[in-house]
Amino acid sequence: MRILSLNRLVRILGIPREELEIIASSVGSHYHTFPLERPGKKPRLIDRPDRVLRNVQRQIHRRLLKTINFPEFLHGGLRGRSPQTNAFQHLGKHLVVRIDIQDFFSSITDRQIYSVWADKLGNSPPVASLLTTLTTYRRHLPQGAPTSTYLANLVLLGADQVLTQLPRFPGPRGRNLGVRGA
Repeated sequence: MRILSLNRLVRILGIPREELEIIASSVGSHYHTFPLERPGKKPRLIDRPDRVLRNVQRQIHRRLLKTINFPEFLHGGLRGRSPQTNAFQHLGKHLVVRIDIQDFFSSITDRQIYSVWADKLGNSPPVASLLTTLTTYRRHLPQGAPTSTYLANLVLLGADQVLTQLPRFPGPRGRNLGVRGA
């Protein structure tokens, strides 16, 4: 959904403009960062928004992000899709490549999120700027915000095209390894 004015954004979200601007001006005070302990792994930092910011992010998620039709190959964090639905797409394939991006959410910058709001979704600069401020923390995508998974998927949209351009290379027993034909 393309939004060209802040007034239209306010109408879509159903949140007064003054409230959005006050929250955006103090967004750092609306987060609590804590380590999530995981057995056998280093702790993952979670940036949890408080109730006020979380409610704004939920509206952004419901009214702007949830309406996006993602390609069938994307499964992470999308309603009706799961690791199981992802695995079913790969049944019978000779090769499946799994890539794990270390510190994924914190590696996505506010500039990339601005680009999603402005370039990929076609919002005006003031709208993209406000939405970026409301959905990022300390210049990155926060792990723990309701908007982060959808925004991360939008940042990665198109990465499949890059991956399919990787060269094939011979693997064990002369079989080709690489993304093509996987």
